[in-house]
Amino acid sequence: MLSASRLRRATCAALLCALALALAKGQQPSNHSPPRPHKPSRPAAASAPAEAHPPIYADAIRENDIGMALMERHEFSEALASFQRACILNPQSDTGCLNIGIALLNMGRYDDAATILKKSAERDPVNPRAWFNLGLLERE
Repeated sequence: MLSASRLRRATCAALLCALALALAKGQQPSNHSPPRPHKPSRPAAASAPAEAHPPIYADAIRENDIGMALMERHEFSEALASFQRACILNPQSDTGCLNIGIALLNMGRYDDAATILKKSAERDPVNPRAWFNLGLLERE
């Protein structure tokens, strides 16, 4: 019998496969809405940036995503290294730095985690992830 999280993952994987197959065949995915008319593409000169983010930010996002995947696999020290690279590549965003604190918390390095999480909560006081993880830290 599958656990709830494995069942969710299997369901998501099946839905993504069905969506990918529908898109590969050139069909609209069936989401009970009428197909939208195709808009003509803009000329190349009208669309200034080809990417939504500069390459350095894309690298930071990639490093953070790799770290999240490693956290899912409980490879916390490798995830910590990815989050550190993400934090350095994009110092304007607190995401990588906050994830450093979360990785440290999962590794049992509570003093280091407390320092990072408190700085993250000061930097972005409306971010619930920082406060939630500080609460987990207090529980330990």
